[in-house]
Amino acid sequence: RLGAQMFEKLPSGYRLTAAGEEVLELANQMEASSHQLETRVFGRDQSVRGLLRVTLAPPLATHLLMPDFADFARLHPDIEMEILSSGELANLTNREADVAIRVVYDRKTLPLNLHGLKGPELFGGVYMSRDRLAAWRAGAPDPIRWIVISIHGIPDWASEGEVRTTGVPFRTTDGEAQIVAVRQGLGMTTLPCF
Repeated sequence: RLGAQMFEKLPSGYRLTAAGEEVLELANQMEASSHQLETRVFGRDQSVRGLLRVTLAPPLATHLLMPDFADFARLHPDIEMEILSSGELANLTNREADVAIRVVYDRKTLPLNLHGLKGPELFGGVYMSRDRLAAWRAGAPDPIRWIVISIHGIPDWASEGEVRTTGVPFRTTDGEAQIVAVRQGLGMTTLPCF
């Protein structure tokens, strides 16, 4: 209908033309405006009931915010809460979640379309099992592994400390497995101090 070519056919597939890029950008803006309109009208016309999906990292849900969620649920019994305990990013525009709570180490790494409120400062500590610590103090020659969540790497400052660490991390997918790995003496890790 527009009389413009949106795609170029290539041997490897299709690629957007300059016109296609412009249409895609405007279509994304239209979709965002549609979601914004829906959210505003829905929020104005509804009483305090319905589904509330909150996405947050598992340690935040299990070790920090569950008492607050319990208080909220008691105050608002008509709201069905769904806690999506995951470190994966959720698309709020597409209503994959209503609220996302994340720990951000550097605001500059946030995508431009995300906005938020600054929460409390979180502090962390370095942990290892008592047995591993005793072996290190006794002069055990083997380097200590860093136990990291899969999406994170070994901290930059780790090579500057007294403890000799290996460059090969032990990776887990969640905080609970990270804690169990430390207790098993597999190495040391950083954990939040809630």
